[in-house]
Amino acid sequence: MHALTPTRSLPRILLLLLFASSVAAQNRPALPPTGTAASLIDAGVQWASFVDRQFAADGFSGGIHLSKGGQVIHEQYWGHPGPGSDRYFDRDTRFNIASMGKMFTALAIGQLVESGRLAWDDPVGKHYPEFPWADYADRITIEHLLSHRSGLGGYPFGHGQTEAESIVESAAGEPVAFEPGTEMGYSNTGYAVLGVVIERVSGMSYFDYIRQNIFGKAGMTRSGFFSPIDPVDNMAMGYTTMAPDGSRTAGEPVPNAPLIERIGSPAGGSYSTIADLQRFAEALLENRLVGQEIRDELWEGRSLMGGTTWYALGFGVRETDAGLVVGHNGGGPGIGAVLQLFPESGVLAVAFTNRDPMPINLMTREIVGLVTSIKN
Repeated sequence: MHALTPTRSLPRILLLLLFASSVAAQNRPALPPTGTAASLIDAGVQWASFVDRQFAADGFSGGIHLSKGGQVIHEQYWGHPGPGSDRYFDRDTRFNIASMGKMFTALAIGQLVESGRLAWDDPVGKHYPEFPWADYADRITIEHLLSHRSGLGGYPFGHGQTEAESIVESAAGEPVAFEPGTEMGYSNTGYAVLGVVIERVSGMSYFDYIRQNIFGKAGMTRSGFFSPIDPVDNMAMGYTTMAPDGSRTAGEPVPNAPLIERIGSPAGGSYSTIADLQRFAEALLENRLVGQEIRDELWEGRSLMGGTTWYALGFGVRETDAGLVVGHNGGGPGIGAVLQLFPESGVLAVAFTNRDPMPINLMTREIVGLVTSIKN
């Protein structure tokens, strides 16, 4: 991994990577890690038990999945896609994956690099001449955008835009925070810019490109860019007790639709299912989305975020006793999701909730610890 030092942006990175996790924390201390697991089956059982015990007081709403090499080891679901529904979650429930969608954007860029139409070190102005930060058009590269090292910031999710370029323009007044390449600052705007680059280079809309070249190639038949205002079948509706500024509010959870993007964006917000994310992981490992050379580049750490966790190009990566773990999480009001893949063994862990995201942080720590503890 590239030997870059931690940056002063770390608290902001963690806040945005799992949106408002600190303000959404439970008022009681987290349970200690479960400990060790004798097998993957044992790890799955212990993981489910942890969810039951940790969140019994509030009632967890969501699901967990553990598999290896395409074989499901443990899946379990708690709750319903929406209040008053008599249907339970299942592996075909569509749920909002928030910033996990950055993996799709990064893979799309990787495909264009693989085909020779892009290079990691291309300046953004080469493909996006109207780039609003004109003074930086030749200084911010594709790699800077992918690794959150561009100096660009975020944009308000209440923008109401459904086109990548309009989203970028909505943030055009925000200054570049630091010299590109010198540190890390988590940037949703940077990923919106990557969406415009994908459109300019491919000649397709960002959304059509992802549908055809990521979802299509991976066999993700139920994934897409849907709106909670006009829900599709078996869709997890998000409910939140978070205010627009991230603070907690009193009372019952309310629909999250006014607080999130209308249909998602290159920075995240698409919908997927447990079954589709299992197919996505298999496609990654089988090099059906990009070849191994590009995949390895996407998984090469650029910024140390703490301990052995790095941010690479659209993926978070960490070294464990069980080998490399790659993936991404995402969160927002009424949204929490994570994918953790152990490429060497083919073990995959996925979890989601249609409530506020703090439980996902604890659940991720738990399953990675359990899988890592298995001796054989």
